[in-house]
Amino acid sequence: MNTSRPSEFTTAPDTRPFHHSTRTALSTNIDPTTGVRTRLLATSTIEMAWQSGSLLLRGKATQTKLVDRGEMKRMPRWRRGEL
Repeated sequence: MNTSRPSEFTTAPDTRPFHHSTRTALSTNIDPTTGVRTRLLATSTIEMAWQSGSLLLRGKATQTKLVDRGEMKRMPRWRRGEL
């Protein structure tokens, strides 16, 4: 009777990422004609993993535009005892 022995090839391949990094950048631009300040928040992420002898790359990038509308009126702070 032949009995199979467990070997390294019978287990599922390890596809966990061996590298993960995130980069965040914030830039500020001012329009010379209107004076409106715009901020751009850019975030990118990359993961690297081995799968079946090939390098697997996963990436993601997002950009968020923040526009400064100038001095906004602050809301009054609530104080204890005031209505």
